[in-house]
Amino acid sequence: LTTLGSPGAQVIAITKRSEGYHIVMVENKKDSPPSVNGSPLGSQAVKLHDNDVIELIGIKMGFFSS
Repeated sequence: LTTLGSPGAQVIAITKRSEGYHIVMVENKKDSPPSVNGSPLGSQAVKLHDNDVIELIGIKMGFFSS
């Protein structure tokens, strides 16, 4: 489990499961939620794929599974 973000603003968690890596929103106090490839995250976990772009508190970062 890895968490990223700023408590009180936006926080996400990335977990490794048997079928791959997943991302879930933990906290969102901003106008727009964190996103993966431009799609906003909801309360359900989303499977991450190689080269996905995660945007969190205005910062874009790439996900690489290797």
